[in-house]
Amino acid sequence: MESRIGTAPRVADIAPFHVMEVQTAAPALEAAGRPVARLTRFLRC
Repeated sequence: MESRIGTAPRVADIAPFHVMEVQTAAPALEAAGRPVARLTRFLRC
């Protein structure tokens, strides 16, 4: 069964979550020697 639920136009105006920005920056921070704690290491999915 297909879902035909769309999103409201205002969804395009929502800024990305801060965590996504940090996640994107994490590899560069690690390469620079900064410690990065990843939640996936602590959570069981």
